[in-house]
Amino acid sequence: MSSKPIVSVTTPTGPIVDPQSGQPTFAFTKWLQGIGNTINLAFTAQGTLSGNSIPTPTADTLGGVTTAGPATSEWINQIDATGTPHLSQPAFSDISGTAIAAQVPALSALNGSVTPSQVPALSQLNGAVTPVQVPPLSSLLGAVTPVQVPPLSDLLGAVTPGQVPALSALNGSVTATQVPLLSALRGSVTAAQVPALSALSGQITEAQLPAAGITVTITTAKLTTAGTNGSMTFTNGILTGQVQAT
Repeated sequence: MSSKPIVSVTTPTGPIVDPQSGQPTFAFTKWLQGIGNTINLAFTAQGTLSGNSIPTPTADTLGGVTTAGPATSEWINQIDATGTPHLSQPAFSDISGTAIAAQVPALSALNGSVTPSQVPALSQLNGAVTPVQVPPLSSLLGAVTPVQVPPLSDLLGAVTPGQVPALSALNGSVTATQVPLLSALRGSVTAAQVPALSALSGQITEAQLPAAGITVTITTAKLTTAGTNGSMTFTNGILTGQVQAT
């Protein structure tokens, strides 16, 4: 029996062991050198795995990635095929949930103007407007249109004197439909509220008099001690009836 080992392992440059002598060949030395080079590439001098030996990631396989330092208000939205992360700032559409009051700035701190399409119709709002939410009329621009003012019959409570301007400060003329009947008013008109007759212009029309007219009857004195008193009746200043005194 032969004492020489039987080795058939070969490399591209030849067998690693001489089959006759059983000693390593030069090809074996080159083979070991190749393994050493591979190890040197895969590991650093400290024995850690080198970056060159880590595969890049794909959608289906794991791989190495680079680091990304913390960036204020940014997140990682993708890692590309080289293992590099990319940062971006999220948009409002990327965020779920509802903002709380503390996260919304005060209206007074905002720039620009609110457009009509950003304000819901008053009819869609709940609750009641408080006085501090309504600016003084003197600070408003433009004019209120008729459709913005509800009928007086829809309003609750009573108008205070401070809410009514002086008659002398009003422009234009009051129409008949804007003045309620005197019989519908409460309380009494004071003397200071009624102008002097001498300050009035024009004449009273028949339409302004009661339908039955103003009728006054006066008594005339009797002519004799044994006689009787008479009377005279006037309607709207016209004598309409008379009883002779005797």
